[in-house]
Amino acid sequence: MGTDKDVSAYDAKAVGGVLRRVRLAAGLSQEGLARESDLHPTYISLLERGRATPTLRAVWVIAPAVGLRPSEFIALIEIEMDGGLTATQ
Repeated sequence: MGTDKDVSAYDAKAVGGVLRRVRLAAGLSQEGLARESDLHPTYISLLERGRATPTLRAVWVIAPAVGLRPSEFIALIEIEMDGGLTATQ
C-alpha cells in the first residue's frame, strides 16, 4: 500500500483475490486450506469472496499452509491493492 493511502483504503476483495491465487498455486481446495490452517472452510470462503477480514492469526496460519511467510502474503496483498503487478514491476 502506498503512503498516500490510509487504513480506510483496505480492500477485502484484494485479500480474497490473493488468497484464492496462492491457494490454487499451492494445489489446495478451500477445504484443504481449512484443514492445513485449522480454520473453518466457510471462513476461507468468506475471505476469498471479500466478505470477511482476516485476523492476524488467520494470516499467520494461512501463509505457511500455502508455502509463504506471513510477510510475503501481506506483501502480495499490498501489491494487489496498489493495482497489481505490471510488466515493469
